[in-house]
Amino acid sequence: MPTPGEAPVVRPFIARTTGEPFPDLGDVIARAGRVASADETPDDRDTHGVLWARQDHRPGEGLPLFGRIHSARQRHAMLHLLCQICSQEVRFRAVL
Repeated sequence: MPTPGEAPVVRPFIARTTGEPFPDLGDVIARAGRVASADETPDDRDTHGVLWARQDHRPGEGLPLFGRIHSARQRHAMLHLLCQICSQEVRFRAVL
């Protein structure tokens, strides 16, 4: 929480924080002609079969690491058409 007169810290929804260390990716192998984790679970891939990195999920814990993406939140924002900064639904306007 900022002190009076101090600007609040902007926390982009998809940014990883200092409280969410990047996990050890473990052994990466080739399985059935594609990249896989040796200990892969069904939750590691999306509906298109894309393998996503596992990450701790502790939103708001620590400071934002700008330029470091939290893969699960980015995936959620893309699937649900959410703003990557505020996580609100994006509304589209027709452009003529």
